[in-house]
Amino acid sequence: TCALPIYFFLIIFFRLIAKKEKLELSDKDYEKEMKTYAKNAGADDVDSYKEQVGEDNLKTMILCDKVLDFLVDNCKQTKDASTSTGTSSTGTSSTDDK
Repeated sequence: TCALPIYFFLIIFFRLIAKKEKLELSDKDYEKEMKTYAKNAGADDVDSYKEQVGEDNLKTMILCDKVLDFLVDNCKQTKDASTSTGTSSTGTSSTDDK
């Protein structure tokens, strides 16, 4: 399917952002988030979850979450596209909306 290449693209994209913004996964963050992931997955214990998912995969997922948190915390809306053209989302002139 098409989802797999998109998944790999997103991982590469998130890793590039992490590198540029110097976002790193500390051992403390990893241990904490790994426990949360295992609990949310309903795993009996952290070690079996880590073995099932794979440590590299788990580190990648946690780093991606860290990048997403960074993006949410630092995003800035620069301009509303609907007001820049003078039309509303319905395609009518902004003066027609009154």
